[in-house]
Amino acid sequence: MIKTRPLDVSRYLDDEEDIALFLGFAAEDATTENDPAILARAIKTIAKARGMTELAKAAGIAREELYDLLDAPTLEALHKLLADAGITPTTGEAPKKAKAPALAEA
Repeated sequence: MIKTRPLDVSRYLDDEEDIALFLGFAAEDATTENDPAILARAIKTIAKARGMTELAKAAGIAREELYDLLDAPTLEALHKLLADAGITPTTGEAPKKAKAPALAEA
């Protein structure tokens, strides 16, 4: 019999790039589904990887406020929390290259 254990994503979030990607996809899903709980769960996972106290400190709020925010989230409040903590979610897609402006004929 094969023994398994539940996947704990927080064990794999060991650098800022991984955290930004994880949160980027969660933010995208939360917006698409209009469900802030998706992003709140992702932030809880980040807090588990980093430490709830460290995340609260980075955001400039008390730990208890962080718990309250994550228990009754709004997308706006969660995005503000991430911005205040200096975390920028990303989807890992390369930015689209802008076309070079046409040269004016002399």
